[in-house]
Amino acid sequence: MSWVFEFEAPKGQRILSSRFRGIKNYHLDFWWSHEQKKWLPFTQIEDGWASSHAPCRSFKSFEKHLQRHPELKSAGDVVLVSIFVGYNIIARWEEKND
Repeated sequence: MSWVFEFEAPKGQRILSSRFRGIKNYHLDFWWSHEQKKWLPFTQIEDGWASSHAPCRSFKSFEKHLQRHPELKSAGDVVLVSIFVGYNIIARWEEKND
């Protein structure tokens, strides 16, 4: 069981630090609560200030974010969104039976 990463850019052209807008997931029920600093269903947002993006600027901090937020394991694709087209990094939680 681990996070598997898919890079849109080919090796040698990847951007790993800075140049990212943040973390986005396409699960309809997960929103980033800025007050609580975690991903929650919209109905559990206490302060009413939520976003579909969590702040993140590098691949290293993206990896750390995924480790700190196990709720994202059920979210399907989690994307580190680049400011450039074709440089996003996609993470998926995969259960492996070895």
